[in-house]
Amino acid sequence: MKPHQQAVIDELRQEGYAIGIFYPFELGEASPRDLEDILVKEGNEAIEILNPEKDHE
Repeated sequence: MKPHQQAVIDELRQEGYAIGIFYPFELGEASPRDLEDILVKEGNEAIEILNPEKDHE
């Protein structure tokens, strides 16, 4: 990862975003888009669990 890429990630985290990064060597033959779709689905479920008092629509 290049320094400017890491700087963007750090800035987003400081602003409250949750960031998940997988390096190409970690993905292997897995489709990055397919993994993103799964992460979003699972992430939304985790958000509901982590925010039990929040009214989810």
